[in-house]
Amino acid sequence: MTGLYLVLFLVYFVPTVAGTWKVFAKADEPGWAAIVPFYNITVQLRIIRRSKWWMLAYALPVIFAPLFVVAIAIGVLFGLDLAKSFGRSAAFGVGVGLLPFIFLPILGFGGDEYLGPRGAYATPVEPSAAW
Repeated sequence: MTGLYLVLFLVYFVPTVAGTWKVFAKADEPGWAAIVPFYNITVQLRIIRRSKWWMLAYALPVIFAPLFVVAIAIGVLFGLDLAKSFGRSAAFGVGVGLLPFIFLPILGFGGDEYLGPRGAYATPVEPSAAW
C-alpha cells in the first residue's frame, strides 16, 4: 500500500505543487505558498481576484462528502479563471480544473505571462481607441 501512495505522490502531487509554485511566482506571489494548505487557496483567489468567501466553497465538500461534485465544479471554475489570467483558452481552463497535475506544470513552466486577474489586463485600451 505504501508503494501506491508513493506513486500517487510522484505522479499527482509533485507536478501539481511544482506547477502551482511556478504559476504563483509568475503572478508575483510567493511560490512557497503552493505547499501551505489553505493558504495556497487564498493566494490563488488573490491571483484570480475572487472573494475570500470562495474559501467556504472549498470547505463545504470537505465537511459534506456528497458535495464532491461541487468541489469538481469549483475546481473547473477556478481553472477557467486561472487560464484567463494567463491568456489561455477555456478548454485549457477545464484541463487545469480536472487534470491539474498535467496543466499546471504546462502553465507554470511554459512561456505564458500573467495578464492580471481573469485576464483583466490582457487587452489594454489605448486612450484614442476608447472614443
